[in-house]
Amino acid sequence: MLMTACGTVIRIPPEEPGALADIAYPGETELGDDLRIIVTRHRNHLTLRNAGPHRIGPAHLWINRAYVTAIPGVEVGAAATVSLDAFRNRHGEPFPRGTLLVPERDQPIVLAELYDPSTALRHRLIVRLGRD
Repeated sequence: MLMTACGTVIRIPPEEPGALADIAYPGETELGDDLRIIVTRHRNHLTLRNAGPHRIGPAHLWINRAYVTAIPGVEVGAAATVSLDAFRNRHGEPFPRGTLLVPERDQPIVLAELYDPSTALRHRLIVRLGRD
């Protein structure tokens, strides 16, 4: 655990690929309120900064409606760092990232959602476009 000026940064380790492949995108579930969770991509990981008034998690974090990982929770004012290797699609494949020799493989993150199994609600998050 690392301390920052804005709060605690939690590094979330990648899940077992097979465990996440069984989770279906909850597209038919009801949308809850949009959350003030700011999602920023930094090359090979995402930072989730909780700027809202409530703790979030445990929950499933979805990006681009296809890739999911489990997060234990993020306190108010804290941030969590999640490796893109932690995200898997329904086939167990990791989130596509470009490399030096294959930059066209890189996929932007255009949608981030949090699914809370305890309430069965999906919440949209704030995605900062571009990369740091």
